[in-house]
Amino acid sequence: FLSSISAMIDKTVLTNGVSKGSVLFWFFFFLMSIYFVVCMIRNKKIEFKNLKTNYWVIFIGLSIFLADLFYYQAVAIEGVYLSMISIIRKLSSFLSVVLAGFFLKEDNLIKKILILLLMFVGLAIIIFL
Repeated sequence: FLSSISAMIDKTVLTNGVSKGSVLFWFFFFLMSIYFVVCMIRNKKIEFKNLKTNYWVIFIGLSIFLADLFYYQAVAIEGVYLSMISIIRKLSSFLSVVLAGFFLKEDNLIKKILILLLMFVGLAIIIFL
């Protein structure tokens, strides 16, 4: 429910002349602010020296940046249905489930894949009907 409201706000903001870069900046600014508050509440120390040796953190950050940039570009296109964009965005978890099952030997992989297939069926219904 909240993701569809967020998509409608994104669509409204992007079609009223605000650039994709500005929306992306503010998204990451608020994300960083929330993370900072959580770290302060949990009294957790942020160690930047581990960033030099842990390349996965940089890779994940760049992946999130690119995914959101492509999402905002898709939302900014005139005539695009938000229902299809939000389902495609949620279906991106398919890759995560498959990779986690393959590399991390996750439990209940069959059940998760069946749920994702059900999401694909929903997407097909939206596209073709």
